Amino acid sequence: MTFPYDTNSYAEPEILEGDDIVLVPLNPEQDYQQVYDAVTHIDSLFEWMPYGPFKNAEEYRNFLEGPRIQQDKATLLHIIKSKRDGNRIIGVIAYLNTDVTNKTIEVGHVCIHPDFQGSYVTSEATYLLARHAFDDLGYDRLWWKCNNRNLKSRYAAERMGLSFEGVLRKHMIVKGVSRDSAILSIIDDEWPQAKKQLEERIAKKKRVGQ
Repeated sequence: MTFPYDTNSYAEPEILEGDDIVLVPLNPEQDYQQVYDAVTHIDSLFEWMPYGPFKNAEEYRNFLEGPRIQQDKATLLHIIKSKRDGNRIIGVIAYLNTDVTNKTIEVGHVCIHPDFQGSYVTSEATYLLARHAFDDLGYDRLWWKCNNRNLKSRYAAERMGLSFEGVLRKHMIVKGVSRDSAILSIIDDEWPQAKKQLEERIAKKKRVGQ
C-alpha cells in the first residue's frame, strides 16, 4: 500500500495474529494487573531494561500510564499471548520511536517469560510486527536497539535477520550508568529475504519443540 506522508499517521492498535501467538494491544487501565501477574513481576527480565523491576502491579500501572509510554504517541505496546496455551500471557513487545516522515519504526520493550525465552515466541512476535510495518504500513526501515553489553539481545536480533549497523557510544543514561547502544535494522529492500528467513526460523523452532 502507499505510505501516507502524514506526521499523524502512526500504527493503530490492531490485533496481529500468527500461527501460535497473537499480539493484542495493551490497555494499561484494563490489562496492567494480568500482565504484571503473568510476566512483569519477574525481576530478572529487567536486567537490561532502562526501567523496572516493579515492586507491585500498581507500580507497573504507573509506568504504563507515565510519561515514558503515554507522552510518546509512537509507542504501541502489545501483549503476547500463546495460542498453544489457551491464550496465556507470555510477554510484551512494542512499536516505538516511530518516524512517519522518514518511514522508520523501532521494535522494543521486549519482555518474554523465562519459560519461552529461546523459543519461537520472540521470532514470531518480531515477525508479526515487521510484516505489519513493511507489508501493511509501508515503512522503509525497522530497527532494534539494545545495551551493547547485552549480547543475548544483539545476537537474537541478528539471528532474526536484522543487520548490525554500529554502536552509539554513551547513548543513554540508564539507571545512573552511561550506556552504549547497539543498533540493528532491516530495510524494505531486505525484507523479502528476511521475511523468508524468519518464516523458516520460526518453522524450524516449532519442529524441534522450541
